[in-house]
Amino acid sequence: MMESLHTFVFDLLQEGMSTIEGADARALALRIVRDNNTEAFILYDPSHYYFKFKEELALAAEDSDQVNQYDVMNELMKDPNGIAAYLLVVPSPNACHGAHVVVNAGALKRGDGPLMYHIAMSKLGKLAADRTSVSQFAENVWAKFYERSDVERFPFTDIEKGEKSAKEGVPLNRSDCFLHNSDRPWLNFAYLVKNKIDYKPLLATNKDCVAALNKLLKKHKLVLDDDYFGDVLYLAGDKFFGEVFKAAQRGIKLTRLG
Repeated sequence: MMESLHTFVFDLLQEGMSTIEGADARALALRIVRDNNTEAFILYDPSHYYFKFKEELALAAEDSDQVNQYDVMNELMKDPNGIAAYLLVVPSPNACHGAHVVVNAGALKRGDGPLMYHIAMSKLGKLAADRTSVSQFAENVWAKFYERSDVERFPFTDIEKGEKSAKEGVPLNRSDCFLHNSDRPWLNFAYLVKNKIDYKPLLATNKDCVAALNKLLKKHKLVLDDDYFGDVLYLAGDKFFGEVFKAAQRGIKLTRLG
């Protein structure tokens, strides 16, 4: 799987499907978790969580003949060190151009941020910046998309100009669609990539990780609760975002956690 992922990322760069700078051919996995009306995209290192799971499972087996997989996975959710990038979006029914709004976003390695946005656009369609608060990390990504020729831009019209939503002329909420300051024009558009990215190999790596964890559990006559594992990655991703965000507020650029 590592070789196919290497080829996948290399081909993306060579074919111009994504103008993501600094993307490496790493054996990363993608997990997409939907919770109510939010959708989280989590890029993670499966080997990190595999060995963490294996270690915690061995410790649990020493203490008891009856291993509880949830206790094991609860240790994983406390560990954000295997997360490479995290993106949380919400649909906004009244948002301009029907775009999903990016709520939280963070990445350690240059290029992983735009990659996550590209993946989300490929799955969901148009994305837009939060209309009330935008982190410096997110703003940097929007600025890059603003300049890219392979991305369509859909300008926002300030609600004060009387724009109505497409849904039966319902007036937009002020928070759904208004203009940020004119010196930050990249925040006043919804964006859509012209060429969708094929992220299936990353999803396949996630499945390989689940299969590997199941193999570890098999000798304990257990089957991995895959939905719970998704929740674990979701919470680890949220913790990851918190660490990256706090560092950014202090003016620290992280290259790794811990």
